[in-house]
This record gives sequence, structure tokens and C-alpha cells, in this order.
Amino acid sequence: MDRVEGVSQKSLTATLRHLERDGLVKRTVTVQVPIRVDYEATPLGKAFVQQTHPLWMWCALNLSDFDRARIEFDRSAQSARVISKVGA
Repeated sequence: MDRVEGVSQKSLTATLRHLERDGLVKRTVTVQVPIRVDYEATPLGKAFVQQTHPLWMWCALNLSDFDRARIEFDRSAQSARVISKVGA
């Protein structure tokens, strides 16, 4: 299995097995040296991607807005803590 950056082999294998069990991917083993294992999306998996891709794209396009909101929230929360400590 090719390395996926930031994901351990164990975690990737477990995730692929769950996706296979759910019918979203098909696992094919080719007997060779070394053994080759390929995964491909099933028709159900492809349909899932079609449905979720627009949401994923929306999230990706709005990441900077999420970041700004988090910074603003954290700044407001920190200010509220400082004010409550001063007033105590």
C-alpha cells in the first residue's frame, strides 16, 4: 500500500476495511511478489462521492471563513475570561 501522508498504515487499513464492509470500496488482491492490493470505489461508493462532493467543495472553499470565525470566537472568549477575572 502506498503511503498516505499523515495516516498510519494501521489506521488506513482499518478505514479501508470499514469502507469495504459498507460496500463503498472493492478490494482486489493480485498474487505477485510483493502481493498487490488495489481498492476502487463501487457503484455505491461513486454515488456517495457524487452526493458529498458538493459539500466537501463548499467546506474547502470556506476554510478561511472558518478560520476567521474561530479566531474571532477565541478572541471574544479570551476577552470574556479576562473581564470576568478583573470583575471578581
